[in-house]
Amino acid sequence: MRKVSVGILILLVSLFLFSCKSNDKNTTNQFNDSLDNLEVTLPEEDNIETETNDLEETTDPVEAVGENNEIPVVDPTGKIFSKLTGLEITNEQSIRRPVVVMLDNHYLARPQGCLSDADVIYEVLAEGLITRYMAVFQTNEPDIIGPVRSSRPYFIERALEYNPLYVHVGGSMQALSDIIKYEMADIDGLSVGGGVFYRTDHKDIPHNMYSSTSGIRKEADRKKYNKEVDFEGQPIGYQIVPINGELANHIKVVYKSPSSGDAIGYYISYTYDVEKQTYLRYVNGKEHLDETTKIHLTADNIIVQQVGHRVIDNEGRRDIDMVGSGSGYYFNRGQWISITWEKTGERTQTRYFKSDGSELILNPGITWIQVVPTSTEPIID
Repeated sequence: MRKVSVGILILLVSLFLFSCKSNDKNTTNQFNDSLDNLEVTLPEEDNIETETNDLEETTDPVEAVGENNEIPVVDPTGKIFSKLTGLEITNEQSIRRPVVVMLDNHYLARPQGCLSDADVIYEVLAEGLITRYMAVFQTNEPDIIGPVRSSRPYFIERALEYNPLYVHVGGSMQALSDIIKYEMADIDGLSVGGGVFYRTDHKDIPHNMYSSTSGIRKEADRKKYNKEVDFEGQPIGYQIVPINGELANHIKVVYKSPSSGDAIGYYISYTYDVEKQTYLRYVNGKEHLDETTKIHLTADNIIVQQVGHRVIDNEGRRDIDMVGSGSGYYFNRGQWISITWEKTGERTQTRYFKSDGSELILNPGITWIQVVPTSTEPIID
């Protein structure tokens, strides 16, 4: 009886497998017919909007940068964000040409008027261990900018990243040659007409040349420079992502060490304000205030970029390797991480990378870039 049952079972299985094979084509056709008849109910318009708002809150800004390091300019709700700060701006602000200004930082030139309005600020050595600022403006249009000072080639290599109106008063012979070479939208205080630059009487020459955004843009119109341009910008997110670094409540960067003839030297420092979640800036231990607004200057992002420096003439002028690669530090919200940097050409954007090789995406806010010699290390505690 058991043998008969097993035989019947084998026969039934064989018949079933043969039936499945012969009906494959019919089953597929039936499945396709089912798909054609499938009804899909889309969410109502109100539900779509709700889902979009949820996306804004949960989207990882690193992913939001997109392919080929495209900068996030518009979030899922349609807001517009600055390529320079990652903060919300108007459409008019987003399309106007950035203004890049060379600013004097000799002790007789301090304090400067306008730095509280800048989106990005560079500090780099010039001659005699005196630094110079280069400020990038797009969000704000200050009425008082200065003291404006001369250009150097290595500043031009960074300014080109913004395709800006480039504002200065003279420059080294190499710098002036490079401005022509790269066909920059040049606004030079030594060659423009009245109403663009003016000297004040509260500081001595050459530390008293000032200008304004309105005067600069008026001169740009006279020279028929483009009002709107495109530029890549440093990758920056519009949402905060913790950098998960080491603590950095205080940062000190020394550009000139104290000596027998100069007991103070020159250094800048930052102290993290936990309540405001930003860094307060100091010059030689004193609050760094804007001359016009009296605002205590702050930095949300701080990059200390270590770059090769060489003195090239008897005037103390420098050759600084802005094109190339090297190391550095990134500070944000009371923490720091080690980074590397790379710039492949004069016009290309300087890129920063984390220790795992992934590209650094800055958190939103004002950025200060402290360019220092390769031997200079920030003091962090």
